[in-house]
Amino acid sequence: MDFWDNHSLLFVLAMLYQRVAVDRNQIDELGLHGDFNPAKETSVRLKGFVERTGGKETWELESLPPEYLRDQVRAGIEANMDMATVLTMESIPLNLHIKNVWHHRSPNS
Repeated sequence: MDFWDNHSLLFVLAMLYQRVAVDRNQIDELGLHGDFNPAKETSVRLKGFVERTGGKETWELESLPPEYLRDQVRAGIEANMDMATVLTMESIPLNLHIKNVWHHRSPNS
């Protein structure tokens, strides 16, 4: 049994997620107007897609430059984090984090 098996109860995470998709602002910003795929006419979701977006053009996430995509993902993650806590944790040496975890071991381990 490794560290994570013994201490899995120490870590409780509340997780939020945000759907990532190419939006109209990114298409305009990056000049991707001509780089689209037509929506599939046979899709059962086509009507709702056209109502939401106003057209049948689709853009793949892969059409975004890797650096731009990385920055967007990072911004989305950081927008949902308590950055003051993150910055505080970054200022503490890693070995103190590990010592703190080991200090809180259960009596049976």
